[in-house]
Amino acid sequence: IALVRTMLMKPKVMVYDSLFSGVNRQMAQRIFELTDEFQTKNSDRSSVYLSSSDVYPEDLKADIIFKQDGRGFVH
Repeated sequence: IALVRTMLMKPKVMVYDSLFSGVNRQMAQRIFELTDEFQTKNSDRSSVYLSSSDVYPEDLKADIIFKQDGRGFVH
């Protein structure tokens, strides 16, 4: 509910923190479809996904992806 409530505010920058934690790949895909639709409706919005989980959709559209590997962040 909090995610949808925030989306209704139409922020210019949306930060998704641990959005895919604790969900399986199928649920992660459904969540991603919702956030992707939100992002693509207006090209002037930016989305930042923060996650330490390996469960995220393979088709995550991003200019840059940083991943934490235990020693720090890798590009």
